[in-house]
Amino acid sequence: RILFNFTLVETNVLKFKLDTFPADYQRKVVGRAVALLTIPCEYEPEFDLYCNAKLEYLCETPGLISIKLKICNVALYDGDILGMNLKPESADSICKLMEFYCMQTRHSYDTQPQIAAMMMFLKHVCRYNGKVRAGIKQYIFKDDAEINSDDSESEEEELDPIEARNKQMKPKHLDKVKDGEESIKNLLIKHCTSVNYNVKRTVAEFLFALCGEDQKEMTRLCGLGNSIAIFMEKGIPGFVNAADQGMDLSQMAKMKRAKEKKEQTEQKESKGVDKQTKQNKPNDSNNNNNNNDN
Repeated sequence: RILFNFTLVETNVLKFKLDTFPADYQRKVVGRAVALLTIPCEYEPEFDLYCNAKLEYLCETPGLISIKLKICNVALYDGDILGMNLKPESADSICKLMEFYCMQTRHSYDTQPQIAAMMMFLKHVCRYNGKVRAGIKQYIFKDDAEINSDDSESEEEELDPIEARNKQMKPKHLDKVKDGEESIKNLLIKHCTSVNYNVKRTVAEFLFALCGEDQKEMTRLCGLGNSIAIFMEKGIPGFVNAADQGMDLSQMAKMKRAKEKKEQTEQKESKGVDKQTKQNKPNDSNNNNNNNDN
């Protein structure tokens, strides 16, 4: 019923949005959705973040996890309404749901795009709810989530501007994990350079919102190489048209071949001139001898 109220769909076509209905109606629908999302995922008996086994049936079979995922997937249309009404205590449950879903879909290229809708929903949550955003950021990045102001000030005094900039641009080390395992931080950062555009774009959008849409903060937490794509798409100064301004490798190869060809031609011409010069020298000496005889 909540899912229907969120989307009000007929024949799979979005007919109405929740924000077109009276405020009291919106509050009741959102309030029930928030209550469901706040329920600990552990209420589902077989829910396990640290299980390497695939548990797709928890995502597909009607139950607590399935309903939560569906709420997140359809709520992306009204993510601002739901996001701003989430409570700080909802952050832990939402983060565990996100981690579970990302870990379950990471094994196959075909299943990875399933997280796109949840990433867009979480982007809205981060934009409109600072308290929940702080909780999600702490869950993913742990000790790296916040900068110690005292430490940063003392370090900046010691470093010159160039060293400080280089340190800022240096990417954070990924978490150390056992073979075959992955952390949610590592996975999301790696998704920023995924060959699947839907995964790359939506995850980067979420992380950018998670960092308060702060370019320096995202660079600090994810590294410049993992962040540059979203900076370019956002049109951030310094990154606009970066792809067009970059060197075309194919053009470089053509220029190199043309240069080599030119050098070979010049070498051949130079050898030809030397050969002609050598051939002319005996003739010159003979002419001189003939003149002396005369």
